[in-house]
Amino acid sequence: MKWLLKLLRNPLLLTLLVVHITILLCIRFTAWPEMLIYPYLLERGFAFYGEIVQPYMPLLPYVLHFIFGLFGTSVAVLHYFTIAVIVTIDLLLLGIVQTHFKVLRPQTV
Repeated sequence: MKWLLKLLRNPLLLTLLVVHITILLCIRFTAWPEMLIYPYLLERGFAFYGEIVQPYMPLLPYVLHFIFGLFGTSVAVLHYFTIAVIVTIDLLLLGIVQTHFKVLRPQTV
């Protein structure tokens, strides 16, 4: 968690993160039907691999089922969840790069 606070103190990286979020909010979002149907069917009591043909790993539909249970089932919730996942991956990759390589580290005087 300490590395995240250090990361967000860098104005260039914070600006890039804000620009990335702005771009993600402005581009057209395509909601795949599976991302809405599978959590809906889980909510109705159907079981994966028995009553539903599920070609994907089961973690994502269960996570979406939990998120939709909290905020409601809608394309907007799916869009914001997708942006949150993308930003989380951005921050994790940046943290990994900063810890393993000597790039993007704040300069100390």
